[in-house]
Amino acid sequence: MPSGQVSVWVPIVVAVLGIVGVIAGQLINGRREDRRWTREKERDDLRWQRERDLQVKLHWREERLGRYAEFVDAISKLALKVQIVISWAMREGRKASDSETILSHAHGEANAALGALRIIGSPAVQQEAAKAIDKLWNHAEKILNAPDDALSHVELKSLSRSLDNPVKDLLPMMQADLGVD
Repeated sequence: MPSGQVSVWVPIVVAVLGIVGVIAGQLINGRREDRRWTREKERDDLRWQRERDLQVKLHWREERLGRYAEFVDAISKLALKVQIVISWAMREGRKASDSETILSHAHGEANAALGALRIIGSPAVQQEAAKAIDKLWNHAEKILNAPDDALSHVELKSLSRSLDNPVKDLLPMMQADLGVD
């Protein structure tokens, strides 16, 4: 081999190394791109999962809000009906003839609203709501079960004063459950 010439094998080796280098570079870039795409997909999946979780949370918050509002309305109506029966008894000195029907209907509505709370309300709200209905119904039963001549103004006024706010203890629990502070 003369002194200025390159062996035939050198260009072949350089060409093979070039091809191997290009292929290796493509493989490395492909793996790097796959890892980047996987990380990006995981971030997107996590973001969408958070979005779905938030939507579910907001949905159930709205459901709770509706049920809580229905319950507050129903128990307020029951308290109002008890108050009306007390006022009638104080004014007339006896119970109205339809007192039991009026109170039983309002009690049924309050219990129906409580049924919805038992499904989606927090345990503390459920317990306090049941106590509120029981307290109102106990007052109603005192009036309904008392003979007409046993209804004194003092006792009726005492019952009336205890009905001021039937959901006083319940509202802060509902607000905390809904995240309204």
